[in-house]
Amino acid sequence: MEIGKVLESYRRSMGLTQKEMAANILTTSYYSKVERGNHRITAVDLFDILELHGIKVSYFYEKYRESGGISEFDRQQREILQAYNALDIDALNRLKNQVSTLQLTNEEQQILNILTTVLLAVLNNEVGSLAEQDKMKIQNKIFDIENWNEFKLSLFANVMAIYSVEANHTMISNIMMEDLETMEDEKQVIILTILINFILMCIYRNEFHLAHYYIKKIKAVTTDPQTNVFHKLVCEFCWNYLNFQEKKEPIFYGNMQTIIKSFELIDVPLVTGPFKSMLTELENE
Repeated sequence: MEIGKVLESYRRSMGLTQKEMAANILTTSYYSKVERGNHRITAVDLFDILELHGIKVSYFYEKYRESGGISEFDRQQREILQAYNALDIDALNRLKNQVSTLQLTNEEQQILNILTTVLLAVLNNEVGSLAEQDKMKIQNKIFDIENWNEFKLSLFANVMAIYSVEANHTMISNIMMEDLETMEDEKQVIILTILINFILMCIYRNEFHLAHYYIKKIKAVTTDPQTNVFHKLVCEFCWNYLNFQEKKEPIFYGNMQTIIKSFELIDVPLVTGPFKSMLTELENE
């Protein structure tokens, strides 16, 4: 992405016109051509614009460096996923509203609109209201990405909730062609997240044989304190949950309580809340 495009990105996120962004530093006409890549901007003028609008030079440079070679469509997808992972509903709504202002094809705008709609539905517990055609559009988008790179894996991890056990199992089977133990840490973490999501889905939908199968996959991975302890603990909770459900032995229930306590100590309510609900359901059986 050129400097002009990064400036445009900041301007749109702040809701400014080109005239407001340029202020008295550049003419509106000249600034407009900078955004379009038709004119260069001097370092002095760039720094003045950034300072005027409270944009740190280091942040601007990082965004410029990271966006090299990334299309506006890909960049927007990444921002949407970042907002979703931060559980930021307001940011997701803002990103959805700005899609129509971006220089994208109609197809790209449609995909981004559907993606934000799907992710908002997941966060608002309204998955049941999603149109089937929207679900299929996102699924097709995932398959259109040539390789299971980190972005494709992250996209899949975030939309798993809208698909059936069978559909998710098919996609996971494609992912698991590579050995978990030998893959790079970043990729392993994303795939472990996918497997945890799927195991929990299988438990909720009484597909216990599949849950057991993927629990074994995770348990076989060497524990690394810097990368996968979280996933291993969640996996252990699920393993103890299934064992207590089948055998009713107190040790499994006690293990689950210990794991919940561990997550409470590090303040992870998004984990402890659902886990406590699962324990309550076991008690009521």
